[in-house]
Amino acid sequence: MTDLFTDAHPERWALGKQPEKPHMNFERKVVITLAAHETCLQQIKRLTRIIGVCIGKCQNGYDQIGPRPASAHDDILGILPWPNGEHHEILHDEQHRRKTHIWGAFQHREPSSCGYGMVGLQIDEIADFLADQECVHCTRAWHFILERKRVKKDLGHLRLSIRGLGKSALKKLIP
Repeated sequence: MTDLFTDAHPERWALGKQPEKPHMNFERKVVITLAAHETCLQQIKRLTRIIGVCIGKCQNGYDQIGPRPASAHDDILGILPWPNGEHHEILHDEQHRRKTHIWGAFQHREPSSCGYGMVGLQIDEIADFLADQECVHCTRAWHFILERKRVKKDLGHLRLSIRGLGKSALKKLIP
């Protein structure tokens, strides 16, 4: 593949200088940065939806309350709730969050290595905890949570880039 700039200016190579690459214009930088920003936002939304689906499939606590009652009207009324009134307390915490295996990993506390107080699991320990629980849904949710975390970090970098572009725009407008 030939470089058009080098072919157009062979005297630069004769002088031992690297050819200068043409600068990207300001408008193109803005468009590319805004498109990347929107892409990150869409990825975060998509990953959040996938995480919700994975967590919704977790069966943690169902062994304690038994199967849902079958109804002849499931197609009309939808699936009916469990008949015992304690199912909500078994499946949800005080803030009405579903007690999944991943919830258990975040709530897990153990004595600290220095002997003072209790500590939660580190990020790399959560994957091991979920593997021990043998819940493929929560393990997949954890994978997508980590991916969403990386995308959010990229989003933060893009927001800094947008701020830098805004400062450059102000310098162009106000000499």
